[in-house]
Amino acid sequence: MMKSKFLNGVLAIAILSLSVATPVAAQEYETYPDDQAVEYYSPYKWSNKLGRGVVNVFTSPIEIVRGIDLTSKSDGPLKGWTVGIMMGFAGGILRFATGAVDAFTFPFNFPEEDKGPIINPEYVWESWEGEYLE
Repeated sequence: MMKSKFLNGVLAIAILSLSVATPVAAQEYETYPDDQAVEYYSPYKWSNKLGRGVVNVFTSPIEIVRGIDLTSKSDGPLKGWTVGIMMGFAGGILRFATGAVDAFTFPFNFPEEDKGPIINPEYVWESWEGEYLE
C-alpha cells in the first residue's frame, strides 16, 4: 500500500513536470501584435541548455586548474599558484552557479531569450589561452 502511494506521487510529479515543460520547450514561434507568426531561430535549443548546464556543474572544479595554468602563463608561476588558484576557485563557483541555472531553467527563456550560454567560454575546456577571467 505504501509503495503504491509513493509510485503514484512520482508519476504525478513526472506528468506535471512534462505538462509544464513541454509547451514552453516546444515554443519556436513568437507572436507579434498583428498576429503573424514569425519563426525565431536560435542555434541553442532546450536540450543544448540542459546539457551545457549539467556539464558545467560537473566540470566546474577544472576551473581551478585552468585559473592556475592561464595565470601562470601570463604572469608567472608564483602569481599562478597564489592569485590564479583563488581566481580559479571563484571561476569554478561561477561556472557551477551558471550551470545550475541552465540546468534548472532549461525549458524557459531565462536568462537569455535564445538559450545561449550565460558564461564564456561555454565549456571549461574551450579557449584555454590568453588571460584568465578577462
